[in-house]
Amino acid sequence: MLKLALFLALALAAVPARADLPPEAPGSVETLPVPFGAHWVWVSDLILERTALIDLDSGRFLGMVNGGYGTIAPLFSRRRGEMYLPTSYYSRRTRGTRTDLLEIYDVRTLSPVAEVVMPGKRATDAVAQGHQALSDDERFAAVFNWTPRTSLSIVDVEQRRFTAEVDIPGCSLVYAAGPRRFFSLCADGAALVVTIDDDGHEVSKARTAPFFDPRKDPVTEK
Repeated sequence: MLKLALFLALALAAVPARADLPPEAPGSVETLPVPFGAHWVWVSDLILERTALIDLDSGRFLGMVNGGYGTIAPLFSRRRGEMYLPTSYYSRRTRGTRTDLLEIYDVRTLSPVAEVVMPGKRATDAVAQGHQALSDDERFAAVFNWTPRTSLSIVDVEQRRFTAEVDIPGCSLVYAAGPRRFFSLCADGAALVVTIDDDGHEVSKARTAPFFDPRKDPVTEK
């Protein structure tokens, strides 16, 4: 017993003294500077379902936004300090009732400020290029749907509301083509141009002549 007591006393004496750390204050929110750094990038992780903000100059991790199930590809507003993230959630994580949203975040705090419910049809693929677009005047967001029927969900990001679902048969993906126009690539090598009005409703659809051969020289989102 004497040897054991001596061993414990020596072991305790060998433990270096630690300075008391100040308690962390929960609930505090840091604010990112604006404008962002020239070499700050958003890195999306399909597996962990998040997108992280990284400073490439310093290698610092600056913040993170979780994104629900599926692809994570945010849209950014130049006029407003907001980020728009199409997301999907299931009530039982990977099953159950599905809810598709366009989530709106403050880019300085990375805090959610609003969300708009969309039809539960959002395309979820490994490559997220061309799956969402912001109109040139940043009023409307269009999100590509694939069920396998293809369509676009139109969201008014200023008024925070879903406005319409526009069918784009035989075509996929979405790109901005003006303040009230979006276009998609079609299987025959053509483009489908969708025009909407100021309320976010479909006005017209027009298909161009094919401008590439999908068998010999395909154009893809990559």
